[in-house]
Amino acid sequence: MKTLEQKFWQKVDKRGPDECWNWTASKVGKYGAIRLGAKSLLAHRASWEIHNGPIPDGDHHGTTCVCHKCDNTICCNPNHLFLGSHKDNMQDRDNKGRNINHVGEKHGCSKLKAIQIPYIRALYSAKVFNTVQLAKIYSVTAATISLIVNRKTWSHI
Repeated sequence: MKTLEQKFWQKVDKRGPDECWNWTASKVGKYGAIRLGAKSLLAHRASWEIHNGPIPDGDHHGTTCVCHKCDNTICCNPNHLFLGSHKDNMQDRDNKGRNINHVGEKHGCSKLKAIQIPYIRALYSAKVFNTVQLAKIYSVTAATISLIVNRKTWSHI
């Protein structure tokens, strides 16, 4: 039976010491993943453990984050990895400008356009239509309209 390390390196495109070593096998979301019996382990975390030993417990659901200096989620180069708390990982993301705020029509699930929001609010506040009627007009739920008119969503407009 192959060891974790033997199984692992068969699935990594290992290059120069400063380059990303990309995971070439299966993924869980945007991260590489390797199976260990019934358990699945993220590839960059496996790389950390192979090179540095066990990942210590942390503050975010009991885990410490294995972060990427390179911001390449499938990279397994141990020189590109560092340990941090969840807060450290979020600050690293923000410092690198990767915290893209998908609000309004930029959100992938949005059915509405920014130009429609003032009209929805105006029609509601003038009592021309109620939330149920507006929901039918705009093909959304009454709850969505309620959130809009109460400025719980689309508050940037």
